[in-house]
Amino acid sequence: MAKASAYIGLWIKNDKNGIPFLSGSTESTVYFVFRDNKDPSLKTLHTIDKTVEGSKMVKVGPLENGSSDNGTFQKLDNMYIFPNQRREKESHPDFNLVIYEEEAKA
Repeated sequence: MAKASAYIGLWIKNDKNGIPFLSGSTESTVYFVFRDNKDPSLKTLHTIDKTVEGSKMVKVGPLENGSSDNGTFQKLDNMYIFPNQRREKESHPDFNLVIYEEEAKA
């Protein structure tokens, strides 16, 4: 079974046009989830490398919707985004991004 290598809190924020997006970061990377302008059900994950000055935003890819006995989530490769069911305070993230260790290829 794969084990989680990172948990990143994502908060709902609004852009200058009032359109919501998700954002959160680690020491080295900022993560963004944006909705498609034409189809809001489609979302993409983007990152910025904080360790490189002047780094540009990179589109990682589109997220797929999924569900399990534990609820709904969005997935891209080894990364999963799901609502934070334990959110009690404004300082707690709205969503969690969990990155699992890559499985070794045989």
